[in-house]
Amino acid sequence: MKIQLTLLVALLSLSSCFCWVKIAPNTTFQYQLQGNINTTVNATVYFIDLFDNIQNGMIKQLKKQGKVVFCYFSAGSWEDWRPDASQFPPSVIASNYSGWAGENWLNIRNFNSTGLGDIMKNRINLAAQSGCDGVDPDNVNVFENNDDAKLNITAQEQFEYNTFLANYAHSQNLAISLKNCITLSDQLHSFFDVAVNESCNQYDECGYLDQFIQEKKAAFGITYYDQTPAKQRNWPKLCAAQKSKQYSWIIKKLSLEAWVIIC
Repeated sequence: MKIQLTLLVALLSLSSCFCWVKIAPNTTFQYQLQGNINTTVNATVYFIDLFDNIQNGMIKQLKKQGKVVFCYFSAGSWEDWRPDASQFPPSVIASNYSGWAGENWLNIRNFNSTGLGDIMKNRINLAAQSGCDGVDPDNVNVFENNDDAKLNITAQEQFEYNTFLANYAHSQNLAISLKNCITLSDQLHSFFDVAVNESCNQYDECGYLDQFIQEKKAAFGITYYDQTPAKQRNWPKLCAAQKSKQYSWIIKKLSLEAWVIIC
């Protein structure tokens, strides 16, 4: 009886295990959302599109190679080409996302009652079922883009939405990235497992990444080749500066295809 009870306790512990992957500072990564995934890049972590890499078996292939896979989806915008696009109620689809054809901002207000929360849960469930180690929700800074979205989302509403995403991902044993959203990082960094930032070095805004480093979490940064003036493309200097702070850094082209320089 005692052995049976011990076994039951062990099984219950396993069933409630919250054991998502932990990524330490200085971990190398690749970020590719377009084109055929180059599986030969010398990187530990791969960020790839969720929907585009299920049927082709890429998630499983990368996992077999020992890679950690974060699966990308947009949590703050509606994309008309996604397989679940028809599930979004019209009430949550806001104004066009400037510069991105077929994409609209999402109204994240009252996400639990509008159905948006359930759609995001389904996406996170899909990531877990497909073998992703983590999720990389994009556009989690709607409140910083109210002028373009023609919404009036508050910082508190954004905080509640972002922590909902983090808590639900963890409930499915998935790690989760905080993509950009610098303004709320002070309040959010403890809920998220890694940071992903685009172009903070251009605006001298990378200091917030130190919060993640101090918590022994990776801080992943991207500098865009296309947005960097030719005279400033001193990649060894940039890499040395970012590595000295324990940031993980790459140079990419805006197309986010396979091409990469890893610091």
